[in-house]
Amino acid sequence: MLQVVLYRPQIPPNAGNIARQCVGMAAGLHIVKPVGFDLSRQAAVKKNTKVLHHMLGCFKEQLHHDKKKEMIEVIEEYHRGLVPLVVPIVLVRHYVRKYDEPYLERHYF
Repeated sequence: MLQVVLYRPQIPPNAGNIARQCVGMAAGLHIVKPVGFDLSRQAAVKKNTKVLHHMLGCFKEQLHHDKKKEMIEVIEEYHRGLVPLVVPIVLVRHYVRKYDEPYLERHYF
């Protein structure tokens, strides 16, 4: 198994990109401290909401009105803090598999 080591990383977007690549390649990731940014910071709900709406747009041809409405409701429930992020993500993953969406299959959230 490939192992990746980030030695005292300083740039959050670069570290995030490397982490996503490690997930995609099933590689181990090791971060040597000190880190030049806060690792505990959560992604902004507003940003996640925008990304979820973008993902929904990938299914504009496949989903009927009622399914689109359901997905929008789930995204809004996440935005209001009523459900965790995993709820809309699982629904999107279901649609990716059901409709064989190649663009989303290549990406990680």
